[in-house]
Amino acid sequence: MQRYFVSLDKLNNIVFNQQDVFHITKVMRCRINDHIEVVINNDAFEAVIDSLSPLKIHLIGEKMRNNELKNNLVLFSPLLKSDKNELVIQKATELGVTKIVFFISSRSIIRLFQKDFDKKLDRYKLIVKEASEQCHRNMIPEIVGLLSLKEIAAHKANINLLAYEEENGKQNTIYKAFKSNSSISFIYGPEGGFDKKEIELLGSMGFSLVSLGKRILRAETASFYGLSIISSLMEEKNE
Repeated sequence: MQRYFVSLDKLNNIVFNQQDVFHITKVMRCRINDHIEVVINNDAFEAVIDSLSPLKIHLIGEKMRNNELKNNLVLFSPLLKSDKNELVIQKATELGVTKIVFFISSRSIIRLFQKDFDKKLDRYKLIVKEASEQCHRNMIPEIVGLLSLKEIAAHKANINLLAYEEENGKQNTIYKAFKSNSSISFIYGPEGGFDKKEIELLGSMGFSLVSLGKRILRAETASFYGLSIISSLMEEKNE
């Protein structure tokens, strides 16, 4: 079933945004008595459509299974070229992140002023919402930016992991750095990588260097690889 994130009005009536109304009635071509899923305040329910114009539903059954990771997972992502930021946002959402924080570093190829980044936020938020619905999340990840490396300290987790290519081949893997029942953040560098001063700065901020293997990965691949391992370990530890 298709999942939608909805809100409640002052009378506790379920309210869909206009994009979702269009999707349900025109794209999915739902009919009266069709079933959908809705998320209200991070709780998911199965629902039945009572009316299409206006769109009205009623909930059936108990709360559905919560599909979120047990602990928060934060991704610190540099601005990347072309549409790679959108790809990272989409896949990070599917992999369970609770927050995506964009930052600028000295070797970032893409440079934006805050006002230019803000113009992209509506598009990014739509991608996050649609990805959350597609993979049946119970929440929509938050997007934060655009920050300097020093400013990301406000969004750190209990465990903070830094993917660094010069750790390749060493034993400082994500597996060894991982601990259960803790929130985790993961940071990776832009296409040009981090410089030495940035690595030292992040180390002083409490980030632990980890290896992503013996091969040098593209920036976006590093984000998918790292998040996949962390998400899998968090699922396993909290079974």
